Amino acid sequence: MAFTVNHKEAGSGTLIPEGEYEVIIKNAFLSKTANGAECISLRLTVRNDCGQKYENYMIFDNLYKRHEPTPADMAVDGYSAKQIQTLSKSAGLPDGKNYSGIDEWVKDLIGKLLRVTIKHEDYNGKTNARVQWRNETKRPNCTHIWKDINPAAEKIGFMEEGNEDDDVPF
Repeated sequence: MAFTVNHKEAGSGTLIPEGEYEVIIKNAFLSKTANGAECISLRLTVRNDCGQKYENYMIFDNLYKRHEPTPADMAVDGYSAKQIQTLSKSAGLPDGKNYSGIDEWVKDLIGKLLRVTIKHEDYNGKTNARVQWRNETKRPNCTHIWKDINPAAEKIGFMEEGNEDDDVPF
């Protein structure tokens, strides 16, 4: 299989600078940390249709179950009800929409647009980029082109680059 070296696609290990970024939710799923903490994992991609730096950069974001959930939190499986409602509004989920459970809600987030604020946080001697705020996008007309194959993108009408080697077994 032939390929071409492209330095623009090389990873740099660079910490994304603090600031606001227009993103698209590439994936969302229920998960657990290495320590066993249950969370909702979000994979956010910096959009490449907004003229911003760090296009296609992946941002990892998690919402954790509360240690002492309120009755409102229990309605969303022990996660912060306020965080769930804020993310729902920010992602443009319809007001009044009913979900059978948190797993259905998580799946509905895939492909939604957000504007996130990144802050740096020191933890265990390491600096990490953390999503501090999740807000509604300022750029609702999305023409993001996926760098790689993403079946979710096909379902929501975004363009993606094709793969010429569809018969590869891996």
